[in-house]
Amino acid sequence: MIDWRLAKRAAIITVLIGLVAGLFTFNSAQESLLHAKSNHRGGPLWMATQIEVELLKFNKALALYVAEAPGYEHTTVNHRFDLLWSRWNIASQGDAGAWLRDMDAELNVINDLGATLRAQDTNVTGLGDTDRGKALRILGAFYPFESRMHDLSLVALDVAGDAEKAVRDDLRRISTRLRLMSYATVLVAILMISIFWLDARNQARIADEKSRLLELAEAGFRAKADFISTISHELRTPMTAIIGAIGLLKSGSTGALSEAGARVVDMADRSGQRLNALIESLLAFEKFQSENLDLECREFCLCNFLDEVIEACSMAAAQKQIEIKKICASDTIKMYADPEKLSQVFQELLGNAIKFSGQGGAVTVRVLTDERSVTVAVKDNGCGMSEEFVPRAFDKFTQEDSSDKRAFSGVGNGLFFTKSFVHAHNGTITLDSEKDVGTTVTVSLPLTQS
Repeated sequence: MIDWRLAKRAAIITVLIGLVAGLFTFNSAQESLLHAKSNHRGGPLWMATQIEVELLKFNKALALYVAEAPGYEHTTVNHRFDLLWSRWNIASQGDAGAWLRDMDAELNVINDLGATLRAQDTNVTGLGDTDRGKALRILGAFYPFESRMHDLSLVALDVAGDAEKAVRDDLRRISTRLRLMSYATVLVAILMISIFWLDARNQARIADEKSRLLELAEAGFRAKADFISTISHELRTPMTAIIGAIGLLKSGSTGALSEAGARVVDMADRSGQRLNALIESLLAFEKFQSENLDLECREFCLCNFLDEVIEACSMAAAQKQIEIKKICASDTIKMYADPEKLSQVFQELLGNAIKFSGQGGAVTVRVLTDERSVTVAVKDNGCGMSEEFVPRAFDKFTQEDSSDKRAFSGVGNGLFFTKSFVHAHNGTITLDSEKDVGTTVTVSLPLTQS
């Protein structure tokens, strides 16, 4: 079966990897474009051609000044000289200037031109209106640089052509990668949409299956509850008549019984009472399931309340010569709760403690309290429970010994009811038991109900 959560994680990781790869590819394209741009305006080729153009314009201005052409005064020559020097200064700085100097390693035009500019600076700036001879000497110093600068421009052009070709190749490779990544992105998007769609269908199918199973479970529960209710009510009427008839036999109303007959009637009476208790327990469970667990709370004294519960259980305790000892931290503990529900809780706990204790055993009811809550612990020294059974002790229809030959009667719902009533009071109940040592059930309840 497909693990859809793992599939979704794999798809998301794939998309993230694609995004990272796309960013790297984009950065590579950006660097290549910047490199291409550097080989145009501001690049070595651009600088070399700018110096060559300004050199030609400066030499032309000198020649026209010598020829006394109209409009070409010494100021024009000085202006062109400043522009040439400015271009040379730019070519001597930055990364593009360093590239140009590397290209000029053999020709050495840039350094020689710089030296000539510095040497002729005073002569150029000192030109007057009639210094034709000086201007001719300056022209003789700069004229040889025309061919040398042209050669440097050709070298820069060759290098720029190779660089542009490399950039074009890089951009072509990047374009191919981006195209492939676009295809891959589309495929991954389709894959993710398919995975999420299939996962949504799978979740819907699971939800439908859960709903169907829940309906079946509820129907089964209702059928079981109806069956228990019907059987219990159907058994209750004839069972009442049977017990009544046995009572008449025991009382002698129908005539005296022989000793053997009396033993048989006693055995039938015990079995009838046991069966009647089972029917009443099933009816109580059916009533518990069908009714809301509403509390009818009022204030009462806890210690007096426990005395009444102990009194209700005293006859069963006397039959087994069991002493019930109450230890109460205070006789004036007031609490606000439903006394009827709590009476069922503590009668069940005391009844169990008596039932599972041996002849002459001891049962202790210990009460502790603080400002907000009260704790009642019912302890016996009876047969106890196995460690494996303790976690299931509060389940419905649960007994440690569920065989037909078990020593103790009941259907195993007492602790289930007890736990439900305690939780309805926002309390807690815990059970600590050891086989052949005894059991302690501890109930903690708030003194007031919010």
